[in-house]
Amino acid sequence: MDTFQIVVIVLVAGASFAVVAGFVAMLASGRRTPSRTAKSRIAAGWYPDAQDETLLRYFDGRVPTSETSRRGSNPEMSRRESTRETSRRELT
Repeated sequence: MDTFQIVVIVLVAGASFAVVAGFVAMLASGRRTPSRTAKSRIAAGWYPDAQDETLLRYFDGRVPTSETSRRGSNPEMSRRESTRETSRRELT
């Protein structure tokens, strides 16, 4: 083996050691960063409508629903009433 080959082998071994040591240090630290796919949780409730600022739209915690209410009205009462009406229709 000539000197050049020895230098290349030493450099590759050193770089490999550095990568392995960094990986072990990362695992040992125990800190985890949130993944890019992690979604923030937004509570279910009434939020301003994106298309019409005079409306509130109900968000069920997963997706915006088709339920809307005029701003200034009591959307929770409207939601309860519409739920009762839907339940009555389903029973008959």
